[in-house]
Amino acid sequence: MFVESARCTTPPQASSRRALRTTFATLAFLALACGSPDPLEEALRLQAQGNYQASIEPLRALLEANPDDTQVNYLYGRALTVTGQPSLGEWALRRAARDPEWLVPAGTQLAVSALRTGNFETAVEQTTRVLEAEPENLDALLIRAQAYARSRRFTEEAIADAERILEIDPGNTDAMEPRIQALLTLERIDEAEAAIGELGRMIDEDPDASEWIRGWHCATTALFAADSDEDELARERWEACLERHPAHANVVSSALGFFDGRDDYARSLELLRAAVEAEPQSIDLRRRLALRTRYAEGNEAAEEVLVAGAEVAEPQHRPTALHVLAKHYQDLGDHERAVEAMVGATDASRELGSVPPQLLFDLADAMILKGDHEGALAVTEEMSVAPHREMIRARVAQERSDHEAALAHYDEAFRLWPDNPWARYLAARSAEASGQFDRAIELYRYSIRIDSGATDARYRLAQMLTDEGNPTEGLAMLSLDSANNPLTLEGELLALELNTWAGQQAPVADALQRFAGLGASAFGRALAAMGDGAQMRFGPDSAAQILERYQAGSLDVQDPARPEGLYKLIELRREAGDVGVLEPTIRAAVAANPQASGAHAALGRWLELTGAPEAETRAAFEKAVALDAANAYALRGLARLASGSSPEQAIAWLDRAAEADPEDVEARVEAARLLAAVGRRDAAAARLRAVIDEQPRAPTANALLAETQLEAGDVTDETEALAERAVRFAGGEAALELLARVYRKRENPEGATEIEARLRELRAIASAAQPPPEAETPPQ
Repeated sequence: MFVESARCTTPPQASSRRALRTTFATLAFLALACGSPDPLEEALRLQAQGNYQASIEPLRALLEANPDDTQVNYLYGRALTVTGQPSLGEWALRRAARDPEWLVPAGTQLAVSALRTGNFETAVEQTTRVLEAEPENLDALLIRAQAYARSRRFTEEAIADAERILEIDPGNTDAMEPRIQALLTLERIDEAEAAIGELGRMIDEDPDASEWIRGWHCATTALFAADSDEDELARERWEACLERHPAHANVVSSALGFFDGRDDYARSLELLRAAVEAEPQSIDLRRRLALRTRYAEGNEAAEEVLVAGAEVAEPQHRPTALHVLAKHYQDLGDHERAVEAMVGATDASRELGSVPPQLLFDLADAMILKGDHEGALAVTEEMSVAPHREMIRARVAQERSDHEAALAHYDEAFRLWPDNPWARYLAARSAEASGQFDRAIELYRYSIRIDSGATDARYRLAQMLTDEGNPTEGLAMLSLDSANNPLTLEGELLALELNTWAGQQAPVADALQRFAGLGASAFGRALAAMGDGAQMRFGPDSAAQILERYQAGSLDVQDPARPEGLYKLIELRREAGDVGVLEPTIRAAVAANPQASGAHAALGRWLELTGAPEAETRAAFEKAVALDAANAYALRGLARLASGSSPEQAIAWLDRAAEADPEDVEARVEAARLLAAVGRRDAAAARLRAVIDEQPRAPTANALLAETQLEAGDVTDETEALAERAVRFAGGEAALELLARVYRKRENPEGATEIEARLRELRAIASAAQPPPEAETPPQ
């Protein structure tokens, strides 16, 4: 503990620009001037030396004793931010910024961090507060101008701030960057071109112009040529820029965009190699190079790039280099080596003084992915950040399927870290797994409110709402902030399905164009998703017509090994009762693609549905499996053929189908159904529980497990819950009948009567259904 009056404090309140740029000098002076080595002085000394990492622990101890000390909050928040932990540092900096004496440095640091992470609203908010205190603070004006310009929404404000800087400091080359960006956004091309030329002259006249602005200007001239469709000139300018500024972040990023946009990936890889050669200790450049190398030359070559980076890294950067290497191994699914690299990163950090909290968190997370739950829990004993401890303990409980314990830990994490979207998202997964679906929905919503793009909560919530029979709200969830936070592939597929259901022709057309650009396999999945949506809205016959319009019967536009669109078309025609009309399509697909597994699988299914001899049908499926042993569609076909005469053989085929396609819930459910049919109820129940653990909402799995228990006379609370889940998530008439039987067996006649009334109402609506009006035509 230290005495307030004995402290050496000099709140920076003069020109904030001068104070910001002389922070190191100020810290050094304070460290030398104060004689006694109390924790604050030790932290000041360490930060004056640039050792922000080692200053964290002394400052944390001070905050535990006096959490409202603004100077310590500022120093602590700044240390966390500088060491790559801005989210943890934000709260301390915000607390410091409430004190007028520390508003300028704390607010400026917050704005810098926000600008780096693209949080332009916060950057503007903080710099505006600083400017209210110091209207001519050039640093704050520049940060705000950059935030305005990069947001692309406040371009006039960006220009005004840039011009204000130039009024105060006419030779300020940095102010030209946001001004030019804003002019280009406004498409004031002539003014932008003149400003680019003016910046070039300013740089020539200013020998002290920063390397950053020189490189940015060079890149901007090349981008301007490219945007003017002068490709040769742009290429010449890019080559000149890369020669003068080979490792400049903006030059490298923009040049990559130029060459990638012209499919010259070899040149992109070459320029990244040159950048790493020019700046071998740059971790970010090595990370980029490794990613490209992985796709161009394989995993081992990418690993060599990152291992070399860890070897040449300066001691203070070695933990980060090893951390990037660990993430590389995680991407490859090599969790053993990921943990080894992460342990190396933590050991290197200890040699520097202390381990950053985020690194300990990532180490524990890596151990969970490896399956070392005890190791992860042991790491929590070293963690100083309480929310991190709760998150890891929750994750371990979650992995052990102890969802109630997981939720208890997540609840504590919410209290300690209320604005963490991942905590809410992961808690939602546990709530969902334990059947607390209303709670899961609220947690997903909360995660989305915090950060709509941090997780795939929008997709998972949309799928849950759709499964409940509420596709309108599901589509609204997917559409939320989609411009700023694109969906995952699965989210895009669900959005296509629901837009088709909603008759939204423009989004459907846009989505199909995007999927076409992702390759034949993705386009086939898109056709199948569109078929699902059209079937919900228009029925199987109209849905089949839509798919035929988009060439779902052709293997030229989808993966010949697994043409999802063709498979969906066959099932739609089966439901419409006219699968026979597909004969020319199926025969043509096989003739044009005799070595395509998907063509033979489609033929087998068509033969099966049209009553062809079993031997001919089996031969087609077997041919498909011979060409592709992982063709789940064909494997399920062989299972259907075997189910009557040899259930054990059918189960074996279904197990192979589930292994080939882990997302194929129905193959696993059907295998359980066959096990139950031959009297192996315990084995069937075990399989169904495994499916429900992974897919808690799967209506067929929930219904079959409830049915199995009902037939065995073992009707419990679980049986009732399973049947209710099947009803809630699109179980249909069969699920309602099952629930009514369960209620009666459990001596709940009122519940059974209510469900039976719903069932009669549903059947009456179905019998009175009219075809859709002519205005509701399928999307073109």
